[in-house]
Amino acid sequence: MRWTKEPLIQFLVLGALIFFAYNFSQKAENQKMDKSIVIDAPTQAWMYDNFRKQFQRPPTRMEMGHLIKAHVDEEVKYRHALAMGLDDRDSIVRRRMTQKMDFLFGNSASDTLPESDVLEQWYLANANEFRKPPTITFIHVWFSPDKRGDDAHSDAEAALQAIDADQSPTGDRFPFNVAFDDANFNEVRNVLGPGFARAAFELPVNQWSGPVPSGLGHHLVHVTDIKEGTLPPIDEIHDLVLQRWREVESERIFDDMVTALKDEFEIEINEDSLIQFEYAPDEAAITP
Repeated sequence: MRWTKEPLIQFLVLGALIFFAYNFSQKAENQKMDKSIVIDAPTQAWMYDNFRKQFQRPPTRMEMGHLIKAHVDEEVKYRHALAMGLDDRDSIVRRRMTQKMDFLFGNSASDTLPESDVLEQWYLANANEFRKPPTITFIHVWFSPDKRGDDAHSDAEAALQAIDADQSPTGDRFPFNVAFDDANFNEVRNVLGPGFARAAFELPVNQWSGPVPSGLGHHLVHVTDIKEGTLPPIDEIHDLVLQRWREVESERIFDDMVTALKDEFEIEINEDSLIQFEYAPDEAAITP
């Protein structure tokens, strides 16, 4: 029959076959689907509380009915979407589901109170996380390139040479009203740059030094005190240490749980296909 050789007819027949095959598979899949939707007391309380939080008032009886209807509609669409496999390879769905796993199981130690010696041993093993950074106290005199041009550096050198025992050098008015009293590296860096901050912590105490360059110009610096980083007693920061211990312990417990879950799967990675990709050099890696 000639009509069976028409491309359009062949296309329609193939589409019909696919449609019926899909419907057949869906009927089989739907048989596995839980067809019971129960709006029980906890679910109603959850909807009621969410409405109160959002609108700062309780819902009306009609609004509560709309909430229940919307929840039923959403549940029906959600279950059919799962049965149809619409969640497969959907990065947004995967991310939301894994985030909920993290939220539900990622704070296992949030209420745990360890023994005092356990917490103290952990604190000492992670002392660098709690150590107070070194601090510096200094005054400085600024020589502005905008005002002095190329002479800013030489003017600073000349001012340093001309300092008498009881005098301070004279420079330009610094644009920021900031004092460096027990300032840590980051506080100095944020104003005068990392190069200046590194140099300042290497300067001798109780004498004028320089010129020290910054992003703003040249400076003569008088350091009056440098304090080494110290580790405070655990009693002073007990709550902070306990919080961090709980965070780390929760992460460890969750990682152990994920590892145990992974043991239930056969994981196979096709190493041969990995060599087909073009990779950036290792130096481009983003460090966590």
